[in-house]
Amino acid sequence: MRYVLEGSVRVAGGRMRVTTQLIDAESGKHICADRYDRELRDLFAVQDEITERVVAVVEPHLYAEEGFRAASNPPDSIDAWGLVARAVVMLNKFDREQNMEAQALLRRAIALEPTYARAHALLGWAIYWATYSYWLPDREDSVRQASVHAQDALQHDRADPWARMVFGLCLSSAGQHERALGELQAALNLNPSFALGHIVFGWALLRAGHFDEALVETGWALRMSPVDDFAGFYTTIHGLALVATRQFEEALPYLRASIAGSHSGQYHSLISCCGHLGLIEEAQEYIAARNKLGPPVRLSVLRRNLAHFAHRDVFLEGLAKAGVPE
Repeated sequence: MRYVLEGSVRVAGGRMRVTTQLIDAESGKHICADRYDRELRDLFAVQDEITERVVAVVEPHLYAEEGFRAASNPPDSIDAWGLVARAVVMLNKFDREQNMEAQALLRRAIALEPTYARAHALLGWAIYWATYSYWLPDREDSVRQASVHAQDALQHDRADPWARMVFGLCLSSAGQHERALGELQAALNLNPSFALGHIVFGWALLRAGHFDEALVETGWALRMSPVDDFAGFYTTIHGLALVATRQFEEALPYLRASIAGSHSGQYHSLISCCGHLGLIEEAQEYIAARNKLGPPVRLSVLRRNLAHFAHRDVFLEGLAKAGVPE
């Protein structure tokens, strides 16, 4: 047993406090801790909520610890699981060089274990993000590659929630919204505590035009995993859902916080929000920062890329107000 999850429950009046901590059983190292204060109106509902939250918070820390553990071993001694754990840590950063290194690690994992579904799924995830970040030249072909890897994962294990999530995301990007939502719901049925799966489901709902449902889903993902382990991705998508519903003032704090990840898509959402709010000087600063990350942002490019998405018009309207050129 490598890790131990400890916890305690205290009850006072009509309230309950649950504390949890994840510990490395070998070294005694304290990895993470959390505290949950709830009213005891419905004990079973509180129990289910806290269980989902604990699992959602613990999983990213386990990947990180295993990634660090694997990195300390000689390269030739790392098994497929260790390679995958290292790759997850790198992919969390949304950095070009780390993305490419993660892809190399995942290909090594697949060479070691060709039927390792999670490795195939994560390779699809890595390629999708490289495409979304304009790190690969052919957007359409790269999304197709990501979809192929997700389908490879599903052939090996149809119960892998990552495989379902990545395949659903690729379907969403292609405008196949009904199929996408079905796959993403299947991922969450397999693992209701999959915080990243919830935020991606919210993103797909947003693209499909289910704005209110998207807000609920993205808000739930943020509550499940309040520490945004994917470099501002959660706050970006929640902020984008608020932009789609024209709640621009509410969206702004989330989108300002999200650009810590320095990802082009995060800047686009923030620029649009600033444009709607008339914060033109601030928007121009973000446009300049965004243009250092890749080809200059253009309305015509984003109009084409967002052609299948229901939030396109309000998104482009804000960008135009901010001064993004055609």
